[in-house]
Amino acid sequence: MNDPGEIIPFIIDARGLREVVTTKSNSLKALCLDMLLKGAIAVPTCVWDEFSDAYEDEADGIAGSVSKKIPMNKRYNAGAAKAAESLNSGFSLTDSNWATDYFAASIAMTHGYTIITTPEQQPFYAKLSSCKSLDINLLWTV
Repeated sequence: MNDPGEIIPFIIDARGLREVVTTKSNSLKALCLDMLLKGAIAVPTCVWDEFSDAYEDEADGIAGSVSKKIPMNKRYNAGAAKAAESLNSGFSLTDSNWATDYFAASIAMTHGYTIITTPEQQPFYAKLSSCKSLDINLLWTV
């Protein structure tokens, strides 16, 4: 669990986690795993659940490095629904449609975090006002 007063500058989405495990850059992988371990990158629980369901073996390989998970709450659910509504997405809060990108965006916008993601996913977050994202390949520059 997170200390409520603790500042976590980054969260990561499922595509970002997938990039961590598939990157051919050992230095990028090492940096990401170190930041996950130190809690500088947190993982929303719904993102972790989606990632580990889709990529069980890969998730098992990095689970020990994930030290900070952000549990979901009603505020994040409402924020995700509001973000989806602003994009006219037809978003639903049912179990069969996790839509974890909306939840990651909600958490990031609520707390001022930056979402670590892939370059392909950045345009999605750019459509949401006050949602900051960073290409995982540029993480070493911050």
